[in-house]
Amino acid sequence: MLLRGVPYISLRYLFSRKSHSIINIISVLSALAVTVPCAAMIVLLSVYNGLDDVLRSMYGHFDPQLKISSLTGRYFSVSEGLQDSLRSVEGVEVVSPMIDENVFAAYNDRNAIVTMRGVDSSYARLVPIEQMMIAGRYSPALGDTDRAVAGAGIAYKLGINIAVRRKIELYTYNTPSRTSFMPSSFYRKKGLQPVGIYQLDADTDSRYMLVPLRFAGDLLGKEGKATSIGLKLAPEADEKAVQERVARLMGTHFKVQNRFEQKETIFRIMGYEKIGIFFIIFMVAAISSLTLVASVVMLVADKEGQLNTLKSMGATDGYIRRIFFTQGLMISALGLTAGVVLGLGLAFVQQRWGLIGIGGGSLIIDTYPVRIAISDVVLTILSMALLNVTITYFTSKGVVRTK
Repeated sequence: MLLRGVPYISLRYLFSRKSHSIINIISVLSALAVTVPCAAMIVLLSVYNGLDDVLRSMYGHFDPQLKISSLTGRYFSVSEGLQDSLRSVEGVEVVSPMIDENVFAAYNDRNAIVTMRGVDSSYARLVPIEQMMIAGRYSPALGDTDRAVAGAGIAYKLGINIAVRRKIELYTYNTPSRTSFMPSSFYRKKGLQPVGIYQLDADTDSRYMLVPLRFAGDLLGKEGKATSIGLKLAPEADEKAVQERVARLMGTHFKVQNRFEQKETIFRIMGYEKIGIFFIIFMVAAISSLTLVASVVMLVADKEGQLNTLKSMGATDGYIRRIFFTQGLMISALGLTAGVVLGLGLAFVQQRWGLIGIGGGSLIIDTYPVRIAISDVVLTILSMALLNVTITYFTSKGVVRTK
Protein backbone atom coordinates (compact mmCIF):
# COMPACT_ATOMS: atom_id res chain seq x y z
CA MET A 1 0.00 0.00 0.00
CA LEU A 2 2.87 2.32 0.76
CA LEU A 3 4.00 1.93 -2.82
CA ARG A 4 0.84 3.68 -4.03
CA GLY A 5 2.05 6.94 -2.50
CA VAL A 6 0.60 9.69 -0.30
CA PRO A 7 -1.96 11.11 -2.78
CA TYR A 8 -3.53 7.70 -3.37
CA ILE A 9 -3.83 6.89 0.32
CA SER A 10 -5.17 10.40 1.08
CA LEU A 11 -7.77 10.02 -1.63
CA ARG A 12 -8.84 6.63 -0.34
CA TYR A 13 -9.12 7.91 3.21
CA LEU A 14 -11.06 10.98 2.10
CA PHE A 15 -13.70 9.22 0.02
CA SER A 16 -13.86 5.88 1.80
CA ARG A 17 -16.78 5.12 4.07
CA LYS A 18 -16.19 6.70 7.48
CA SER A 19 -16.83 4.96 10.75
CA HIS A 20 -19.00 7.79 12.00
CA SER A 21 -21.41 9.93 9.97
CA ILE A 22 -20.33 12.99 11.97
CA ILE A 23 -16.97 12.85 10.20
CA ASN A 24 -18.73 13.11 6.84
CA ILE A 25 -20.66 16.12 8.08
CA ILE A 26 -17.51 17.81 9.39
CA SER A 27 -15.71 17.21 6.08
CA VAL A 28 -18.59 18.77 4.15
CA LEU A 29 -18.74 21.72 6.55
CA SER A 30 -14.99 22.21 6.18
CA ALA A 31 -15.36 22.44 2.41
CA LEU A 32 -18.30 24.84 2.77
CA ALA A 33 -16.27 26.95 5.20
CA VAL A 34 -13.85 27.54 2.35
CA THR A 35 -16.52 27.86 -0.37
CA VAL A 36 -18.68 30.59 1.16
CA PRO A 37 -15.95 33.15 2.07
CA CYS A 38 -14.24 32.54 -1.27
CA ALA A 39 -17.45 33.21 -3.20
CA ALA A 40 -18.27 36.22 -1.01
CA MET A 41 -14.82 37.68 -1.60
CA ILE A 42 -15.13 37.40 -5.38
CA VAL A 43 -18.65 38.86 -5.42
CA LEU A 44 -17.90 41.79 -3.10
CA LEU A 45 -14.65 42.72 -4.84
CA SER A 46 -16.50 42.61 -8.16
CA VAL A 47 -19.21 44.90 -6.75
CA TYR A 48 -16.56 47.39 -5.61
CA ASN A 49 -15.08 47.30 -9.11
CA GLY A 50 -18.53 48.07 -10.49
CA LEU A 51 -19.06 50.94 -8.05
CA ASP A 52 -15.67 52.35 -8.98
CA ASP A 53 -16.63 52.27 -12.67
CA VAL A 54 -19.95 53.99 -11.93
CA LEU A 55 -18.17 56.66 -9.88
CA ARG A 56 -15.66 57.33 -12.63
CA SER A 57 -18.42 57.44 -15.24
CA MET A 58 -20.52 59.74 -13.09
CA TYR A 59 -17.78 62.30 -12.60
CA GLY A 60 -16.72 61.82 -16.20
CA HIS A 61 -20.04 63.35 -17.21
CA PHE A 62 -19.40 66.59 -15.33
CA ASP A 63 -15.64 66.90 -14.85
CA PRO A 64 -13.37 67.63 -17.82
CA GLN A 65 -10.78 65.09 -18.92
CA LEU A 66 -8.02 67.51 -17.97
CA LYS A 67 -8.37 70.52 -15.70
CA ILE A 68 -5.90 73.41 -15.48
CA SER A 69 -5.84 75.51 -12.31
CA SER A 70 -3.44 77.96 -10.71
CA LEU A 71 -1.02 77.11 -7.89
CA THR A 72 -0.45 80.75 -6.94
CA GLY A 73 -4.02 82.02 -6.63
CA ARG A 74 -7.62 81.10 -7.21
CA TYR A 75 -8.13 83.22 -10.33
CA PHE A 76 -5.87 83.67 -13.34
CA SER A 77 -6.16 85.53 -16.63
CA VAL A 78 -7.46 83.63 -19.62
CA SER A 79 -6.58 85.35 -22.87
CA GLU A 80 -7.50 84.30 -26.39
CA GLY A 81 -3.81 83.74 -27.01
CA LEU A 82 -3.60 81.24 -24.15
CA GLN A 83 -6.66 79.40 -25.39
CA ASP A 84 -5.28 79.27 -28.93
CA SER A 85 -1.98 77.89 -27.58
CA LEU A 86 -3.86 75.15 -25.71
CA ARG A 87 -5.91 74.28 -28.80
CA SER A 88 -2.68 73.89 -30.76
CA VAL A 89 -1.42 71.18 -28.36
CA GLU A 90 -1.56 67.81 -30.08
CA GLY A 91 -4.47 65.77 -28.76
CA VAL A 92 -6.51 68.70 -27.38
CA GLU A 93 -9.95 68.98 -28.97
CA VAL A 94 -11.89 71.42 -26.75
CA VAL A 95 -10.73 74.28 -24.50
CA SER A 96 -13.29 75.77 -22.13
CA PRO A 97 -12.51 78.26 -19.30
CA MET A 98 -14.70 78.10 -16.20
CA ILE A 99 -15.39 80.06 -13.02
CA ASP A 100 -16.54 78.16 -9.93
CA GLU A 101 -17.64 80.28 -6.98
CA ASN A 102 -20.08 79.89 -4.11
CA VAL A 103 -22.88 82.43 -4.18
CA PHE A 104 -26.15 83.09 -2.36
CA ALA A 105 -29.16 82.33 -4.56
CA ALA A 106 -32.68 83.64 -3.95
CA TYR A 107 -35.80 82.71 -5.89
CA ASN A 108 -39.22 83.89 -4.87
CA ASP A 109 -39.24 83.37 -1.08
CA ARG A 110 -36.57 80.64 -0.95
CA ASN A 111 -32.80 80.79 -0.84
CA ALA A 112 -29.73 78.52 -0.85
CA ILE A 113 -25.95 78.56 -1.12
CA VAL A 114 -24.95 77.19 -4.54
CA THR A 115 -21.81 76.91 -6.62
CA MET A 116 -22.12 79.15 -9.63
CA ARG A 117 -20.21 77.70 -12.56
CA GLY A 118 -19.56 80.21 -15.32
CA VAL A 119 -19.15 78.48 -18.67
CA ASP A 120 -18.58 79.55 -22.24
CA SER A 121 -20.11 78.30 -25.50
CA SER A 122 -17.65 75.35 -25.64
CA TYR A 123 -18.86 73.79 -22.39
CA ALA A 124 -21.50 71.63 -24.09
CA ARG A 125 -18.66 70.04 -26.09
CA LEU A 126 -16.49 69.65 -22.99
CA VAL A 127 -19.03 67.56 -21.06
CA PRO A 128 -22.29 65.98 -22.28
CA ILE A 129 -24.49 68.39 -20.33
CA GLU A 130 -27.26 68.30 -22.94
CA GLN A 131 -27.75 64.58 -22.26
CA MET A 132 -28.47 65.38 -18.60
CA MET A 133 -31.32 67.82 -19.23
CA ILE A 134 -34.68 66.76 -17.76
CA ALA A 135 -36.57 70.03 -18.19
CA GLY A 136 -36.19 72.99 -20.50
CA ARG A 137 -33.01 73.19 -22.54
CA TYR A 138 -29.33 73.86 -22.12
CA SER A 139 -29.00 77.46 -23.29
CA PRO A 140 -27.27 79.62 -20.65
CA ALA A 141 -26.67 82.43 -23.14
CA LEU A 142 -29.00 83.70 -25.87
CA GLY A 143 -27.36 86.62 -27.60
CA ASP A 144 -26.74 89.21 -24.88
CA THR A 145 -29.30 87.61 -22.54
CA ASP A 146 -27.87 85.71 -19.57
CA ARG A 147 -29.78 82.65 -18.39
CA ALA A 148 -29.28 79.85 -15.86
CA VAL A 149 -29.37 76.06 -15.98
CA ALA A 150 -29.86 74.64 -12.49
CA GLY A 151 -29.31 71.19 -11.05
CA ALA A 152 -32.38 69.21 -10.01
CA GLY A 153 -31.42 69.51 -6.32
CA ILE A 154 -31.12 73.30 -6.57
CA ALA A 155 -34.39 73.51 -8.46
CA TYR A 156 -36.10 71.53 -5.70
CA LYS A 157 -34.65 73.64 -2.88
CA LEU A 158 -35.50 76.93 -4.54
CA GLY A 159 -38.79 75.80 -6.07
CA ILE A 160 -37.69 76.84 -9.55
CA ASN A 161 -40.36 76.80 -12.25
CA ILE A 162 -38.84 77.43 -15.67
CA ALA A 163 -42.32 78.06 -17.11
CA VAL A 164 -42.67 81.18 -14.93
CA ARG A 165 -40.72 84.27 -15.92
CA ARG A 166 -39.13 84.92 -12.55
CA LYS A 167 -35.42 85.59 -12.15
CA ILE A 168 -32.98 83.95 -9.78
CA GLU A 169 -31.06 86.58 -7.82
CA LEU A 170 -27.41 85.74 -7.15
CA TYR A 171 -25.48 87.54 -4.43
CA THR A 172 -21.76 87.61 -3.71
CA TYR A 173 -19.60 89.46 -1.22
CA ASN A 174 -18.17 92.81 -2.25
CA THR A 175 -15.43 94.79 -0.51
CA PRO A 176 -17.09 98.13 0.25
CA SER A 177 -15.54 101.52 -0.23
CA ARG A 178 -14.16 103.16 2.89
CA THR A 179 -16.49 106.07 2.39
CA SER A 180 -19.61 103.97 1.95
CA PHE A 181 -21.75 102.73 4.82
CA MET A 182 -24.72 101.58 2.74
CA PRO A 183 -25.66 97.90 3.30
CA SER A 184 -25.88 97.38 -0.45
CA SER A 185 -22.19 98.21 -0.80
CA PHE A 186 -21.26 94.94 0.96
CA TYR A 187 -22.58 92.70 -1.80
CA ARG A 188 -23.02 92.42 -5.54
CA LYS A 189 -26.31 91.23 -7.02
CA LYS A 190 -27.42 90.13 -10.46
CA GLY A 191 -30.45 88.27 -11.73
CA LEU A 192 -31.03 85.83 -14.57
CA GLN A 193 -33.86 83.69 -15.87
CA PRO A 194 -33.74 79.89 -15.32
CA VAL A 195 -34.37 78.06 -18.60
CA GLY A 196 -33.36 74.47 -17.88
CA ILE A 197 -32.84 71.79 -15.23
CA TYR A 198 -30.27 68.99 -15.46
CA GLN A 199 -29.92 65.83 -13.38
CA LEU A 200 -26.84 63.69 -12.78
CA ASP A 201 -26.30 62.75 -9.12
CA ALA A 202 -27.43 64.16 -5.78
CA ASP A 203 -24.12 65.88 -4.99
CA THR A 204 -23.77 67.60 -8.36
CA ASP A 205 -27.48 68.40 -8.78
CA SER A 206 -27.72 70.15 -5.43
CA ARG A 207 -24.50 72.09 -5.88
CA TYR A 208 -23.91 73.47 -9.38
CA MET A 209 -25.82 76.14 -11.28
CA LEU A 210 -24.52 76.87 -14.78
CA VAL A 211 -24.43 80.48 -15.95
CA PRO A 212 -22.63 82.30 -18.78
CA LEU A 213 -18.93 82.95 -18.15
CA ARG A 214 -19.37 86.67 -18.83
CA PHE A 215 -22.18 86.85 -16.25
CA ALA A 216 -20.04 85.16 -13.59
CA GLY A 217 -17.05 87.38 -14.34
CA ASP A 218 -19.15 90.54 -14.15
CA LEU A 219 -20.89 89.50 -10.90
CA LEU A 220 -17.57 88.68 -9.22
CA GLY A 221 -15.59 91.52 -10.77
CA LYS A 222 -13.30 88.96 -12.47
CA GLU A 223 -13.76 89.81 -16.15
CA GLY A 224 -11.27 88.00 -18.37
CA LYS A 225 -10.34 85.56 -15.60
CA ALA A 226 -11.18 81.99 -14.67
CA THR A 227 -10.67 79.56 -11.82
CA SER A 228 -9.90 76.68 -14.20
CA ILE A 229 -9.70 75.63 -17.83
CA GLY A 230 -11.26 72.37 -18.91
CA LEU A 231 -9.81 70.33 -21.76
CA LYS A 232 -11.40 67.58 -23.81
CA LEU A 233 -9.04 65.30 -25.70
CA ALA A 234 -9.37 63.70 -29.09
CA PRO A 235 -10.64 60.09 -28.93
CA GLU A 236 -7.28 58.61 -29.99
CA ALA A 237 -5.16 60.90 -27.80
CA ASP A 238 -2.86 59.54 -25.07
CA GLU A 239 -4.14 61.28 -21.94
CA LYS A 240 -0.88 61.06 -20.01
CA ALA A 241 1.17 62.40 -22.93
CA VAL A 242 -1.24 65.29 -23.52
CA GLN A 243 -1.26 66.06 -19.79
CA GLU A 244 2.53 66.33 -19.82
CA ARG A 245 2.54 68.56 -22.91
CA VAL A 246 -0.07 70.89 -21.41
CA ALA A 247 1.85 71.03 -18.12
CA ARG A 248 5.02 72.08 -19.96
CA LEU A 249 3.08 74.76 -21.83
CA MET A 250 1.45 76.19 -18.69
CA GLY A 251 4.64 76.21 -16.60
CA THR A 252 5.32 75.61 -12.92
CA HIS A 253 2.65 77.98 -11.61
CA PHE A 254 -0.18 75.76 -12.83
CA LYS A 255 -1.32 72.21 -12.21
CA VAL A 256 -2.91 69.95 -14.80
CA GLN A 257 -5.12 67.21 -13.34
CA ASN A 258 -6.88 64.25 -14.92
CA ARG A 259 -10.25 63.05 -13.66
CA PHE A 260 -8.72 60.75 -11.04
CA GLU A 261 -6.58 63.57 -9.65
CA GLN A 262 -9.54 65.96 -9.59
CA LYS A 263 -11.43 63.50 -7.34
CA GLU A 264 -8.39 61.80 -5.82
CA THR A 265 -9.78 61.71 -2.29
CA ILE A 266 -13.00 59.98 -3.35
CA PHE A 267 -11.23 57.39 -5.48
CA ARG A 268 -8.65 56.71 -2.77
CA ILE A 269 -11.43 56.18 -0.22
CA MET A 270 -13.03 53.68 -2.59
CA GLY A 271 -9.68 51.91 -2.88
CA TYR A 272 -9.22 51.81 0.90
CA GLU A 273 -12.76 50.47 1.33
CA LYS A 274 -12.02 47.69 -1.13
CA ILE A 275 -8.83 46.77 0.76
CA GLY A 276 -10.76 46.90 4.02
CA ILE A 277 -13.53 44.62 2.82
CA PHE A 278 -10.93 42.17 1.51
CA PHE A 279 -9.25 41.90 4.91
CA ILE A 280 -12.58 41.64 6.73
CA ILE A 281 -13.66 38.73 4.55
CA PHE A 282 -10.19 37.22 4.87
CA MET A 283 -10.49 37.29 8.66
CA VAL A 284 -13.92 35.66 8.43
CA ALA A 285 -12.41 33.05 6.12
CA ALA A 286 -9.57 32.46 8.57
CA ILE A 287 -12.03 31.80 11.39
CA SER A 288 -14.35 29.60 9.32
CA SER A 289 -11.41 27.67 7.86
CA LEU A 290 -10.54 26.48 11.36
CA THR A 291 -13.13 23.78 10.75
CA LEU A 292 -10.34 22.15 8.77
CA VAL A 293 -8.68 21.52 12.13
CA ALA A 294 -11.67 19.52 13.33
CA SER A 295 -11.88 17.69 10.03
CA VAL A 296 -8.24 16.60 10.07
CA VAL A 297 -8.40 15.63 13.76
CA MET A 298 -11.51 13.51 13.22
CA LEU A 299 -10.03 11.88 10.13
CA VAL A 300 -6.93 10.91 12.13
CA ALA A 301 -9.10 9.50 14.92
CA ASP A 302 -11.25 7.57 12.46
CA LYS A 303 -8.23 5.94 10.81
CA GLU A 304 -6.28 5.20 13.98
CA GLY A 305 -6.41 1.43 13.47
CA GLN A 306 -5.19 1.71 9.88
CA LEU A 307 -2.44 4.07 10.96
CA ASN A 308 -1.07 1.40 13.28
CA THR A 309 -1.05 -0.99 10.33
CA LEU A 310 0.84 1.56 8.23
CA LYS A 311 3.37 2.04 11.01
CA SER A 312 3.91 -1.72 11.24
CA MET A 313 4.63 -1.64 7.50
CA GLY A 314 7.34 0.97 8.05
CA ALA A 315 5.46 4.25 7.66
CA THR A 316 7.06 7.10 9.59
CA ASP A 317 5.28 9.93 11.38
CA GLY A 318 6.36 12.24 8.57
CA TYR A 319 4.77 9.96 5.98
CA ILE A 320 1.49 9.79 7.92
CA ARG A 321 1.58 13.52 8.47
CA ARG A 322 1.81 14.08 4.72
CA ILE A 323 -1.22 11.81 4.21
CA PHE A 324 -3.48 13.95 6.37
CA PHE A 325 -1.88 17.15 5.16
CA THR A 326 -2.79 16.08 1.62
CA GLN A 327 -6.31 15.20 2.79
CA GLY A 328 -6.73 18.67 4.23
CA LEU A 329 -5.50 20.17 0.98
CA MET A 330 -8.02 18.09 -0.97
CA ILE A 331 -10.88 19.32 1.22
CA SER A 332 -9.77 22.94 0.90
CA ALA A 333 -9.20 22.51 -2.87
CA LEU A 334 -12.75 21.23 -3.30
CA GLY A 335 -14.10 24.14 -1.27
CA LEU A 336 -11.92 26.65 -3.10
CA THR A 337 -12.95 25.36 -6.53
CA ALA A 338 -16.62 25.44 -5.57
CA GLY A 339 -16.18 28.94 -4.12
CA VAL A 340 -14.57 30.31 -7.28
CA VAL A 341 -17.25 28.77 -9.50
CA LEU A 342 -20.07 29.98 -7.21
CA GLY A 343 -18.59 33.48 -6.84
CA LEU A 344 -18.03 33.91 -10.58
CA GLY A 345 -21.49 32.53 -11.28
CA LEU A 346 -23.22 34.93 -8.89
CA ALA A 347 -21.17 37.87 -10.15
CA PHE A 348 -21.99 37.02 -13.76
CA VAL A 349 -25.70 36.67 -13.01
CA GLN A 350 -25.75 40.06 -11.27
CA GLN A 351 -23.73 41.62 -14.07
CA ARG A 352 -25.97 40.16 -16.76
CA TRP A 353 -29.44 40.42 -15.21
CA GLY A 354 -29.04 42.70 -12.15
CA LEU A 355 -31.21 40.61 -9.85
CA ILE A 356 -30.25 42.46 -6.65
CA GLY A 357 -31.50 46.04 -6.67
CA ILE A 358 -30.41 49.10 -4.73
CA GLY A 359 -32.99 50.57 -2.38
CA GLY A 360 -33.60 54.24 -1.81
CA GLY A 361 -34.50 55.18 -5.39
CA SER A 362 -31.00 55.80 -6.74
CA LEU A 363 -31.02 58.20 -9.66
CA ILE A 364 -27.92 56.69 -11.27
CA ILE A 365 -28.28 52.92 -11.08
CA ASP A 366 -31.07 50.60 -9.99
CA THR A 367 -29.01 47.47 -9.30
CA TYR A 368 -25.61 46.78 -7.80
CA PRO A 369 -23.00 47.16 -10.55
CA VAL A 370 -20.49 44.35 -11.06
CA ARG A 371 -17.22 44.08 -12.92
CA ILE A 372 -15.24 40.85 -12.64
CA ALA A 373 -11.47 41.41 -12.56
CA ILE A 374 -9.06 38.53 -13.15
CA SER A 375 -6.65 40.08 -10.65
CA ASP A 376 -9.30 39.83 -7.91
CA VAL A 377 -9.97 36.18 -8.72
CA VAL A 378 -6.24 35.39 -8.63
CA LEU A 379 -5.84 37.29 -5.36
CA THR A 380 -8.75 35.39 -3.83
CA ILE A 381 -7.38 32.01 -4.91
CA LEU A 382 -3.85 32.73 -3.69
CA SER A 383 -4.90 34.19 -0.34
CA MET A 384 -7.40 31.42 0.42
CA ALA A 385 -4.96 28.74 -0.71
CA LEU A 386 -2.18 30.15 1.47
CA LEU A 387 -4.53 30.35 4.45
CA ASN A 388 -5.74 26.77 4.10
CA VAL A 389 -2.28 25.34 3.43
CA THR A 390 -1.02 27.01 6.61
CA ILE A 391 -3.91 25.76 8.74
CA THR A 392 -3.73 22.23 7.33
CA TYR A 393 0.04 22.00 7.69
CA PHE A 394 0.18 22.96 11.35
CA THR A 395 -2.90 20.86 12.18
CA SER A 396 -1.55 17.68 10.59
CA LYS A 397 1.84 18.27 12.12
CA GLY A 398 0.44 18.76 15.63
CA VAL A 399 -2.12 15.94 15.52
CA VAL A 400 0.19 13.23 14.21
CA ARG A 401 2.93 14.20 16.63
CA THR A 402 0.59 13.72 19.59
CA LYS A 403 -0.50 10.25 18.49
